[in-house]
Amino acid sequence: MATSVRVRKRTKAELASPEFHARARRRIEVLTLSFEQCEKLSKSSRQYILDVADDQWTRRFPNWDDNKAYQREERKWTKLRREFVASVEKPREIHCFTCNYNAIRGMQPLIQLINNDHCDAGTALRLYWANDPYHYRHYKTVAECESPEEQEAFRLIRAIERKFKRGGFPARNIPFDPAPWFAPGDANAASLALPDSMTTAIVARQQNRK
Repeated sequence: MATSVRVRKRTKAELASPEFHARARRRIEVLTLSFEQCEKLSKSSRQYILDVADDQWTRRFPNWDDNKAYQREERKWTKLRREFVASVEKPREIHCFTCNYNAIRGMQPLIQLINNDHCDAGTALRLYWANDPYHYRHYKTVAECESPEEQEAFRLIRAIERKFKRGGFPARNIPFDPAPWFAPGDANAASLALPDSMTTAIVARQQNRK
């Protein structure tokens, strides 16, 4: 359940501190490493996911002047996106979709994938921290959010928290380190009241050599 504790705004001195900037750089490094997991897919699988997640098929569409043809193609890819979200079973494919999904369509596909039994903890943590849970901490209900976009992000964040708290992400194979978002002794971080599974780094596994 959400707490009523409000997030304390950083002071100018804190925002200018070397520690703050170091954490910001580390966040970028963590997110980049997470995104690079997509490159471990085959080229064809990755391209298909980019097409369904981010409409990259439009870059290859040859008949922009034919509106009816474009609408047919758009309907086809919308259907393929729904089918992918409903049936995907490979954790890295789920991860790649969530890294590239165009959220202008809404968060429901992401929530659906979070609830997929094959979703890795690293995928869920990237989505959680990338969507700024501190911003939503002072909301108790969806109705309190100030816009439809915030409501959807709130639902996603709460879905991730609920599943972690019931031990719903047993696989931890996709690397992610929450530390740059969750500094020890930080009152804002403490207000989240998260389980250890959400604050413990997932380390990339060594590749087996044959």
